[in-house]
Amino acid sequence: MKRIPTRTWVPVLCASVGVMLLSPVWAGEPAAAPKFYVYCMEMGVPGLKPRPPAEQAKLLRELGFDGGAYAFWLDEQLEENLRLFDQSGLRVYMLYTGINLKPGAQAYDARLPEAIRRLKGREVTVCVTLTGLKPADPQGMEPAVKALRELGDAAAQAGVRISIYHHVNNWTESLPFVFEVVRKANHPQVGANFNLCHFLKVDGDKDYRPLLKENAGKIFGVTICGAQRGANAWTNGLIQPLDRGDFDNRQLLALLHEIGYRGPIGLMCYGIPGDPREHLARSMKVWKSWWAKAAGQKSAAKKPKEDQPISEETFKKVEAALPDKAPAQPAQPRKILVFTLTKGFRHKSIPLAAKTLELMGKKTGAFETVTSDNLDMLRPEKKSKQ
Repeated sequence: MKRIPTRTWVPVLCASVGVMLLSPVWAGEPAAAPKFYVYCMEMGVPGLKPRPPAEQAKLLRELGFDGGAYAFWLDEQLEENLRLFDQSGLRVYMLYTGINLKPGAQAYDARLPEAIRRLKGREVTVCVTLTGLKPADPQGMEPAVKALRELGDAAAQAGVRISIYHHVNNWTESLPFVFEVVRKANHPQVGANFNLCHFLKVDGDKDYRPLLKENAGKIFGVTICGAQRGANAWTNGLIQPLDRGDFDNRQLLALLHEIGYRGPIGLMCYGIPGDPREHLARSMKVWKSWWAKAAGQKSAAKKPKEDQPISEETFKKVEAALPDKAPAQPAQPRKILVFTLTKGFRHKSIPLAAKTLELMGKKTGAFETVTSDNLDMLRPEKKSKQ
């Protein structure tokens, strides 16, 4: 009989190691919370005067936020306020400005391109509204594309990006139209901002999911809030703290992660009445609870399920199907390590596969099996002793 020289110890992997089982409640969720910042803080509230950036930064830090968003400072305040946030351990994640499409008007402040270039090395998105014409007026496309490409070039020099902000009554009022403009601009630094409250106001009858999936690579910014579907009012309707409203923000965040969005998330606060500290604290409490639940679900999902016992009927069928002898006689006794460790998903066929190898070795005399899920069994010194 032909003899086949072999090694004494042959490891056999019965299943892949490292396959993660995601939570069925929130499949696709990130392992850690995205950066969370505040947008339109203390704005749009009658009788409320916004506190200076230094005081806002102090409050945001105390409440656990990662940063804020502001109107683009085009003078010496830019460096001053960015440095202020740096010193507070926070970031300015969005600076917003505008493009005017009205025929004969200057498209944007002449200082803007240079101000954008001064953002080099910062994790900030320049968010632009496009105004001056009725929503989706065709005559706006050519000047909009020209301005966006110019600002996109400045953004490329700084390593930052331009996102178009869809806003009620703007030329770019509707999110689907914003993505059309992005395609026309055809610039790597120009994308879109997804704003929940304005989407619900203008496109609330549409399903946002296919729209975001189709344009995943061009979503450069996101703002959320508590929101009541079907509402017309902003305050206490489309813009509320995260503990109010019936819109499912967790589903939105899961989709964003699924399609590859890894940027920060802004909390829209425009027009929210009351003490800012109080309603911001409520939103932060909800935000933290979402990620605490997600972490708990992931931890539970990682626990392996117990293997089901092999039935007597299956055992007999397998044994009968195995060959009676090996096609070749090994040159020396052989051992096979059947390694069954899994992390997360565990296929139900693993116990049967391990038992089949054990039975095959015994029935044919070709090898002896050792079944284990202990990683130490893969160490060279362990294998040499077997």
